[in-house]
Amino acid sequence: MRVGQVSRAGICAATTALLAAIFVPTFSPDPATAAPSQCQNREALDALLAAPGNLDAAIAHAKCAVEQGEFESAVATFEALLIYTPENAQLELDLAALYVELGSVELARAHYQNVLAVGGLSDELRQRAEFGLANLSNAGGDSFSFSHFAAWRWQDNANLGLTSASILVGSTRITVPANQTKKADNSMWHEGGLSARVSSSGMLDNAVDAWQLDVDWYGNWQEKGKSLDSILINAQIGPEFSITALDTLVRPYLSVGYSELQEKPLYRSWGGGVRLYRQINERLGWESNWDYRSYAYDDNSLRSLSTSYDGEQFTSNSSLTYLVNDSLQLSASTHFTFSDLVDDQYSYRGSGIAVGATLDTGVDPFNAGSIALDFSVGFETRDHMDPSTSAPFVTRTDEQMSAGLEADIPLSANLSLVSRLEYDQVDSNDPFSDYDAITAYVGLRVSQ
Repeated sequence: MRVGQVSRAGICAATTALLAAIFVPTFSPDPATAAPSQCQNREALDALLAAPGNLDAAIAHAKCAVEQGEFESAVATFEALLIYTPENAQLELDLAALYVELGSVELARAHYQNVLAVGGLSDELRQRAEFGLANLSNAGGDSFSFSHFAAWRWQDNANLGLTSASILVGSTRITVPANQTKKADNSMWHEGGLSARVSSSGMLDNAVDAWQLDVDWYGNWQEKGKSLDSILINAQIGPEFSITALDTLVRPYLSVGYSELQEKPLYRSWGGGVRLYRQINERLGWESNWDYRSYAYDDNSLRSLSTSYDGEQFTSNSSLTYLVNDSLQLSASTHFTFSDLVDDQYSYRGSGIAVGATLDTGVDPFNAGSIALDFSVGFETRDHMDPSTSAPFVTRTDEQMSAGLEADIPLSANLSLVSRLEYDQVDSNDPFSDYDAITAYVGLRVSQ
C-alpha cells in the first residue's frame, strides 16, 4: 500500500471526486487571504474540532500550522485529508515537503514516488516530484560518512627511467645516466576521508538548506632508506541551497590544502569552487563542478627537485548518470584541467573522459544489504609545457588509460567493507613518465 493511501468503507466514488475537486491544498498560505498576523492556530484548531467534517476548517488549520512552523500538526491534518483524496498529487507534494522539514527522508521519498505514480499527472507536478527526489538523493537529511583504506601499488619504471635514454626538455637534450635502469617497485600507503552534511538552522534557514564539509587525507608508511614520510590533507566547506526556477542544487565551497614531507612543510593551497546538481528526469541526473586553487610550494631539500614556486590550477568536470533499473546505473563524465606552476617544469593542460556502471548484485551474505559493484574506465591526455618562455610550447605528452573495479560489501546497516583494484597505463614521449601500475585498496566505510 502506498504511503498516505488508506482504504475506508463508506466513502463512495462520487464523494471522493467531489472532495478532490474542492480541495486544493497549498504548502504556503496565500498572503492575500492569510497574512501571518491573522493566523491564529488555536482558533483554527478549535474550528476543526468543532466541525471535524468541515474540509475548509481542516485546510485552514493545516495552512496555519505550516505558517507557524508546527509541521507535526500540519502532517497529521494532511495525512487525514489524504484518506479522502488518495490520488491528490498536490497533497502528496506538500506532505513530502513537510517530511523533509522534519528530517524524515524516507517518508518524503515515498510521497514523491506516490506523486509520480498518479495517472494523468501534469508536467509541472511531475517536475516538482522529480526535483524533490533529486534533492533527497543528492543531499537528504543530516548525514555523516567516514572511510579509511590501506593501499598497495606495483609499478614498473618506478625510478628515473630507461638505460641511456635521451629526451628533449625545451631546447635542452638530457641523457639519463646508464646506471638509472628501468626497475619495477612497490609501495604502500593509507588514505581516507570524511563527509558531513548538517541541515541549516537559524537566521539562514530561508536561504541555505544545509552545510557540507569534506576532508580527505593521505599518508605513507615510511620504509627506512627507501621512502620519505609524508602527509597530505585537503578540506572543503560550503553551503547548499536550491534554485527552484532552474530545478538545480548549488554547493559553493572554499577549499584549503596542506602537505608535509619528513615533518617539514611542502606546500599549501587555497581556493574554492561550485558544484551543481540537477535531476533532468526520474532516471537521468547531471552534475558539474568548477574548481580553482592557488598553490605555494616551499623549498624542501628532501625533494629531488629542491625549489620554491607558486602556481594556480583550474579544473572543470561534468557527468551524467542514468538509472537503467533498480539494480543498474550507468555514468559518463568529462573533465578539463589547466595547471600553471611558475618557474618549474610541471605546468600542463589536460582533458579526459570516463564511463562507468554500478550494479546491485542482489547478493546479501551478511543480511545487511546487497553487494554493489562499481566498474569504471577512463582515458586522459596531458600536454606539459615549458612556462619559462613567453609562448609556452609542449615539451611532453602523456596519455593515460585507467580501469577500476570496486566492491562494497555491507557488514551492517552502517558499516561496509570496501575493496578496489585499479590498473593504470601511461604512454609518454618522456621515458621518465612511461609506466604500467596495479593498485589495490581495502578498507572500511562507516555511514549514517
